[in-house]
Amino acid sequence: MRNIDISGLKNESPFLKVPEAAVMFRLHPMSIYRLCKAGKIPHIRVGKSIRISKDAFDKMMEKGILV
Repeated sequence: MRNIDISGLKNESPFLKVPEAAVMFRLHPMSIYRLCKAGKIPHIRVGKSIRISKDAFDKMMEKGILV
């Protein structure tokens, strides 16, 4: 398998992955999974993966709403 340099690519996805959201919330990824399961963080599932809308995330950060 070849190594592919992706450093020049931009992530233009309108969604965050759980690890990305965890870094931004300064929480452990398992905490993000639990908050999603409890309905505290709006999310969608893509297969077994969870994605969090960047727009919803920004609104939550502005309002300070998490728990």
